[in-house]
Amino acid sequence: MYKIILTLFVMSALSACSSTPYRDDFAQHVQLKPTHQLQLSDITIQFEEAEFVELRGIYNHDDAMSGSTIMYDGSAGLAGMLVQIGAHAAMVNSGRDNKLSAQQGQANKNIQLLLDRTGQLPLSTLINDDSIVVAAAKSGDNTLRIKPIFFSNPKMSRLSLKLVAWLPNNDEKANLKKSPFRYQNMVHIYGPLPEGDDSVLLDITADELTESYRHLFNTAIAIVKQDVTGKFKLTDAKAQSFILKQDFRNTVIRGKLAAEDCNYQIVKNLRNWFIAIPKATANASIAETNDIDDKDIAPANPTVCQS
Repeated sequence: MYKIILTLFVMSALSACSSTPYRDDFAQHVQLKPTHQLQLSDITIQFEEAEFVELRGIYNHDDAMSGSTIMYDGSAGLAGMLVQIGAHAAMVNSGRDNKLSAQQGQANKNIQLLLDRTGQLPLSTLINDDSIVVAAAKSGDNTLRIKPIFFSNPKMSRLSLKLVAWLPNNDEKANLKKSPFRYQNMVHIYGPLPEGDDSVLLDITADELTESYRHLFNTAIAIVKQDVTGKFKLTDAKAQSFILKQDFRNTVIRGKLAAEDCNYQIVKNLRNWFIAIPKATANASIAETNDIDDKDIAPANPTVCQS
């Protein structure tokens, strides 16, 4: 029995060394049961820990610490060795968190001009009229909690948005520690990537910049609404590879085509997140594209777009 406890402790400590630090732009998918799907007209929105636009710079999320061989001193006995293992795990985790924090700080410095220009832009001024926003005190079973985080590339030419949305578990018999959500997912939506090295987001007008934020925000909300109302039918869909154009290299996204219109391909990736890939021409600005609202998302079939 003692050996089993020792083994479990060592495995737990070592797994902490390889764990991923907490990130608030990440969500573990929780599928909403078909019997719990919402009616579109009943949905309300609550901003969670967010009142203004939060903008961050993009950086590489590789949190790997440089590896080295660790020798534990056995002279202190078994208890001493366990203390050393626990201390090493804590040191590795702390080092990762510090590295990620420093990387994010530098990425934000790279877009400081855009941060200054954005200022404190209230989310309430961006959301469409067809979305009803409620305070926490008035939230109910049909209230979607959302946390939006906007990102800019270093050139300040492209915005993207990660929107985490969830529904708290309202089952009185549920173990809320194990199952705090009856639904949770994330939408990652990208604006079009302009050609060249110009800082487009600094050159457009203030109204156009606000419109860029508004477009991404409301399109992401529309996708979440479609998800919780059961509009996406992907049972028979086959996984495909989709290309997302990036600054330095293209990213291949593996997933199923959930919806498509003249602006976006909406892909449900292998994590079950929704990735909205822009179909706009390379030199189009976000403000020149049309909004997707919760009634306009087309099914996953070929579309005819006006030029």
